[in-house]
Amino acid sequence: MLYLLKRHLVPVEAEFGHCLVLTYALPARILAPLLYPGLTLDTYGDYGFLAVAMVETRRLRPAFLPRRCAASASSAATPTGA
Repeated sequence: MLYLLKRHLVPVEAEFGHCLVLTYALPARILAPLLYPGLTLDTYGDYGFLAVAMVETRRLRPAFLPRRCAASASSAATPTGA
């Protein structure tokens, strides 16, 4: 049943252009207060990790729509949403 939560409700088609992921190691004591309740920080020793992903998406559309309904976008995100 949980596998259904990992899928889009609507099948999506897209092409990915460029992708850049930056990961930084910072003192865990600085990053821990930035997390939402219930999340835990990935750590190595006294350091926690902060990652940012920037993605260029082209021709993004629901799979059942024709290509002329597609859109392109660039976005940036962090895994925690912070």
